[in-house]
Amino acid sequence: IQSPYIIKVPSKVEYWLRKNIPAKSLKLIHKDKDVAVDLCLLFVSQLSSTYFSWNDGSNPLGWKNLKAKYLRQLVHLNDRTYIKVRDVLETKIPLGTIIECDYESEIHKKCFSYRLGSAFIGKGLKNYELKTEIGRELASRNHNRKLRTANEDVICRHLMQLYPHITLSTIEEIKSHARKLIKQGYHTKKGRRLCFLNKKKRKYDDSEDKLAYVEDAIEIFLYLTEHGFKVPTIGNEYSGGRIVDSFTLMPSFIRQMIKIDGEPIAECDYSALHPNIAMTLFNGSEKYITHQKVADHLGIDVAIIITEHLSFFNKHPKQMKS
Repeated sequence: IQSPYIIKVPSKVEYWLRKNIPAKSLKLIHKDKDVAVDLCLLFVSQLSSTYFSWNDGSNPLGWKNLKAKYLRQLVHLNDRTYIKVRDVLETKIPLGTIIECDYESEIHKKCFSYRLGSAFIGKGLKNYELKTEIGRELASRNHNRKLRTANEDVICRHLMQLYPHITLSTIEEIKSHARKLIKQGYHTKKGRRLCFLNKKKRKYDDSEDKLAYVEDAIEIFLYLTEHGFKVPTIGNEYSGGRIVDSFTLMPSFIRQMIKIDGEPIAECDYSALHPNIAMTLFNGSEKYITHQKVADHLGIDVAIIITEHLSFFNKHPKQMKS
């Protein structure tokens, strides 16, 4: 499991915090400037994952929803600390602001969305080791909260028991495997053709031939595994409570190279698994159900059916009724 004291932060943010944010502003967070910087970087590290979705074009505006309750816990010196941290990160500096907030929320539907300022989005990530005792204590508390939640879920608990048995590939092994796949004309599950960027200019997604770059995949792999595996988390109701960890987020061609107790793995993908389990449990008359059959029967777009099948059967019965 990853160390709570080493976090991934957007490149240049620490430099600009220390150089351009007035000391009096940082001291509104904490009298010790280094503590204030640690707390600001803990906050902004929550946006580090948007680097990858921005990079591959799936989230070109870079927004990410962050609940106030979570942010309050993350940098909690008092109930208003996270607001003071947000204010500092929204301070105008020569490059603009470090973060932006849309300040749009709707009860039970949407919390505030945040994104990196234009000078920081898509500029890469760096490792930052928290420097102060307070920063480390807050990071440790957050880490332990995640561990407690994970241990309460049977799937997360078994995943963490599995991690010591897993062997990951080296970067050179990943590159070698990628070269073989490229020769075979490999495409990702999203239909993108795998290739090396090789320091060429990035090709944007309005082209007919959509590309997935090996270099990007390796960056994601390192983000997820460089200092241990991420604590597995349970998704929200929109994902049906599906488990998210270093392996579900990992590019599939790299995940295929994992070994368990030294043995290669095989991935199985079942179509409409949960509806078919439900049909069997309740003695349905169909031999098997497909997404398309349900879409045709209800007259609903198959994409909506697929999303519902992925989430509905993971929900609590109360959510199902709702």
